[in-house]
Amino acid sequence: MKQNDTEKAASSALGYLLVSVGFVLVILSFGLGFLPFIDMLLESLGLNYLVENSGTLLWGGIGGVVVGVLIIVMSDIDVEEYE
Repeated sequence: MKQNDTEKAASSALGYLLVSVGFVLVILSFGLGFLPFIDMLLESLGLNYLVENSGTLLWGGIGGVVVGVLIIVMSDIDVEEYE
């Protein structure tokens, strides 16, 4: 089945969105460990859960990056070439 351009563009955009959100989550998880003002900022916003569970941010970010890269790679594969 051949993909049209809108499907390919939509899946690539979703992949890039997941990768960028994943990178932000990974950077935020490392920032929670090293920069105390980020802790204070998140606590003032009522996001104490993120401060206490920065490992969740790290694994969520890594998962987002991996899934996003897989979506980007898979969006360029044409199934009819291999039939």
